[in-house]
Amino acid sequence: QTPIHRECLQSQADSSGYFFRCPMCNNEKKFNSIMRIMGINVPLSDASWEKEGMFDDHYEEYWRCDVPICLHEEGRKADSRNNDKWDLLKCLTCGQAGAHPACIGREKK
Repeated sequence: QTPIHRECLQSQADSSGYFFRCPMCNNEKKFNSIMRIMGINVPLSDASWEKEGMFDDHYEEYWRCDVPICLHEEGRKADSRNNDKWDLLKCLTCGQAGAHPACIGREKK
């Protein structure tokens, strides 16, 4: 058994809603039954991370040149589509870590 603060359990239940489960073994049914007996209120709602708009920022496309010295005259956030030299390239896996091709491996002189 691992001691867990009552306040921490209630806070976890409030944010987890339907998804509330034991933080140690991941059991849901038995754990929830015991929590209710102990007076922990488990709301009948979606988890806070499932609520509308919670992850809207995850859908914003990344547009920034992260090379230490950006050479674009309009700055790091400039993107010149249809111009191979200034079209921002981003990581194919995470979509982050952008760079203008003209900035890669070069420094202002």
